[in-house]
Formats: sequence, C-alpha cells, structure tokens
Amino acid sequence: MPLAWVPYADRAEAERRLNGIPAGLELDFYRADGDELPGSIDEVAFYVLPYMKGPAVLERAADMPKLQVVQTLTAGYEEFLPLVPPGVTLCNAAGLHDTSTAELAVALALASGRHLDEFARNQPSGTWRFAFGRALADQRVLIIGYGHIGQAIEHARQEKLIGNTLEARVILNSDSDVTDRIPKEELEEFFILSDLTIHRADEPSASVTKTPYKKCARCWRHRPTVGTSKTHPDLCDRCESVVAAMTKSK
Repeated sequence: MPLAWVPYADRAEAERRLNGIPAGLELDFYRADGDELPGSIDEVAFYVLPYMKGPAVLERAADMPKLQVVQTLTAGYEEFLPLVPPGVTLCNAAGLHDTSTAELAVALALASGRHLDEFARNQPSGTWRFAFGRALADQRVLIIGYGHIGQAIEHARQEKLIGNTLEARVILNSDSDVTDRIPKEELEEFFILSDLTIHRADEPSASVTKTPYKKCARCWRHRPTVGTSKTHPDLCDRCESVVAAMTKSK
C-alpha cells in the first residue's frame, strides 16, 4: 500500500479537508510547524509539501528511497528543483490559488484606494487624519499576471507558432461566470488578442494556434473582415467605419 505524507495534523483533519481518503492509500502527517519528520521516511512514496515552508521541507529527500512524486501547494517550484532526486516527479499547483489571489488583489486595491494602511498605522497612537480616497468602481484597472492564456501564448511563441499575441487564435475554457458578463470584444482588448473563443468548462484551460485571419493595417488586429472590402481591402470592418466617418466629417 503506497504511503503519502500530507500536511495535516492527523487523519481526522485529512479526512475532513480531503472529503475522505482514497482506498488503498496509507497516510502519514507532517506540517513543518515544529513537528519532527515522520518515522516513515523510508516508506513515503508521495510527498505533499507543507504550504509556504520553504525548501527546507525537502532537504532530506535523498533519504527517501521510495519517493516517486513531490507535490507542491504553490505554483512556483524553482526553489525545490535542486532538492528533487533523479527520477522523482515534481508537480506544482498552478491554478490552485487563482480565486483567493484574485480576492486578495481586490482587497488590497480597495484598502490602498481608501488609505486603510495609513489609518491602521495611525490607530495605535489614536491619531485621526482624514483623507479622501479613491473608489475602485468605474476605474480602469491594469492587471499584470501570467494566467492560463499567458502560459498558452508563451508556449506558442516558444514553439514558433506565433510571433505576438495578436497573431494568436485562443480558445479559452472558462470556469468563471465573469467571462459570460464581459463582451468578447472587451476581453480581446484586455488580453491584446485578435481571435478569442470562450467556452464554459469545469476546469480552466487555454489553447493557442495561429489565427488564419489577415492583419488590419490600422489596428493591427487579425480580423475575418480584412480583405473583404473593395474600398479598403487592408482594413477590418471596424476600422473602415472609423476611416469612413473621419472622411465624411472633413
């Protein structure tokens, strides 16, 4: 029976958090909260690393002769690479914290805009310094991240499938209703894409190929309408409308 180390206090916590323990699996427990390594170090085959405890939790990996898989609870994994023995599979947790990280980003943006950090620093001294803040509502927010679309596009660029994001045809499988509420054109602008298709799915993922559409000479986006106009064959329909309106107003 394979043995897995999980970062819980005991079996009861593991059953509660995992909603049951799979049959045919033996567990031992290590949280790296001052507790010693389990005595089953010679038997562990699957090691789920304690969350945010650093690479020290893997320092004795070389003493685990039956170790087959190391599972991090973070998307980042680089600090663990030097400690993973040859032949052992290292798995990261990309996407696991997407929702909570987004929630944290919104909370921090709200707190910063309302100066809650300054109020908190003044609270111990009983100082009240009123200051107007900025609401997040109706603001244009830049989000810098590297989610499923970013990963898929970067892989496509490395494979020389595309040269830039505007050449990408992206199929996004979304598990969020947010993509239902935002027009596809806005999402294309946000991600700097020309060709985006969205499907609802239970698990988020994205795939990228090169769009077959021609590039508009004005907006540089690849659109299906480029080449269909006799008047402006090098423009998409939207840019042709803009050019026509500008010409008419002169």
